[in-house]
Amino acid sequence: MPKTPKIIAITGSTGFVGSHLVRSLSNDGYNIKAFGRSAEPPKLLLKYAGYHQWDITEHADLSVAGTADVFIHTAGFVDFWGKKKEIYQANVIGTKNAMKLAQQMGAKTFVYISSASVYDPRADKIDTRESAPYAKRYLNYYAETKVEAEKLLRDSTGFESVVIIRPHAIYGPGDRTVVPQILSRIKNHRFILPDKGGAKYSVTHVGNIIDAVRHLVKKPLEGVTILNITDIEPIEARAFLGEVLARSDSAIRITTIPYVVGLGAAYVLESWAKLLGTARAPLLTVNIMLQLHHDSTMNVELAKSLIDYKGRYSYPDGLDDTFKWISSLEETDNIKKQDSRLSWSGKIKSY
Repeated sequence: MPKTPKIIAITGSTGFVGSHLVRSLSNDGYNIKAFGRSAEPPKLLLKYAGYHQWDITEHADLSVAGTADVFIHTAGFVDFWGKKKEIYQANVIGTKNAMKLAQQMGAKTFVYISSASVYDPRADKIDTRESAPYAKRYLNYYAETKVEAEKLLRDSTGFESVVIIRPHAIYGPGDRTVVPQILSRIKNHRFILPDKGGAKYSVTHVGNIIDAVRHLVKKPLEGVTILNITDIEPIEARAFLGEVLARSDSAIRITTIPYVVGLGAAYVLESWAKLLGTARAPLLTVNIMLQLHHDSTMNVELAKSLIDYKGRYSYPDGLDDTFKWISSLEETDNIKKQDSRLSWSGKIKSY
């Protein structure tokens, strides 16, 4: 580490990936400036970083925030069912505002945590490379807005280094999306899996994102770069689900239904949900069906080449850490509700 450590600004500091970055980069000796929407940040966060309240959907007026060398943008709206306006404000307007703030702070490096959802949802994605074109049409506003945010950064000229990281199905202690969604779909000790669960997936241990960002902080890449960041080895959907369910309750059984039946049911359930205006997604959605039916594996050779990416972490240890964290929570049912306070609660392992 240099005598004068780099100053790193991180948005989404109270969330899953952001909280891990705050802890890990602070432990590495960097000076962290954390941004979050909450007026009262978790007390533990303040041990690692200075905190600044900021809603990314609004223009930043944070003269007190000072300067930064690196700006890491993790904040956003992860919702495959929500309303377009809310998702657009968070993911597109929020990214515009983050870029402006980063430039005001003098950051030369901008790292954006995007998503593999930007790849075509209707096609098999086998060993997909970063050069794959965007889809003509997406199944949800989340993917659409992630594409728009990426395009903003790809066209940006205000930074020496811009890196867009594309993870897929991020898991680990503090996860409020992947494992909670699986657990919330358990009914009467049974999990219904459309198709036979043989599709292969690349998933992303949060520790692998931390490793990638560490390298980018130390040795920024020139220009605009897009990197897939996932675990090295893909896994079958049924195997990953089985690992999650085995750690939650050994009595839970996986029941499979044919793809065409599940897809038809998804169309019906979605139609009813939209007609009724329900806030929560139905048990089956077209997006879930396509994800479970098509392979979705990412190629990480570019990351290996450019940042010496190793993908050190994998799902057995990651899921063990996740469930150790879940068992340490005072109100474990909140994990199914994706409670926003959980990323700084319980015993979370740092990477």
